[in-house]
Amino acid sequence: MRAILTIDQGKRIRVEKSGYVTGVFTQVGYLHVTTNPPVPATIYVNEVAMDDWDVWVSFAPGSYTVSFGDAPGYTKPAEQVVTVTAGATTNVTGNYTYVSTVSETTTKTGTTPLSPGAGPIPGFPAESILAGLVSGAIVLLVLRRHSRT
Repeated sequence: MRAILTIDQGKRIRVEKSGYVTGVFTQVGYLHVTTNPPVPATIYVNEVAMDDWDVWVSFAPGSYTVSFGDAPGYTKPAEQVVTVTAGATTNVTGNYTYVSTVSETTTKTGTTPLSPGAGPIPGFPAESILAGLVSGAIVLLVLRRHSRT
């Protein structure tokens, strides 16, 4: 049997018959990174984009910097320096903070938030008016029906 084995130093060893080859192997560790809540944000390890949502990859033992990309509607978490240990799994979670949407921060005077159930028109909660503004005709229809009763 003939075989060629390439080792880390780039040397080739030709095996003519049976024999022994001594090599140095380093056991890897695993890095499992998730986002909370699950968001479509890129996960980076040492500034290299790995994947979105979730990463599970093997690394040589050592320290690594995990950072997170932007996700619509959320503030991204701070980067984390983690240690990968041989034969073990290091779990990292990037906790994203929800940022309020436009409909939740819209105000009637520009400074005072609309309170739930109390809109600028008596009998109409603010939520129904904001929803109606999105599709214009609905607001007119609702106001017209209200004025007939």
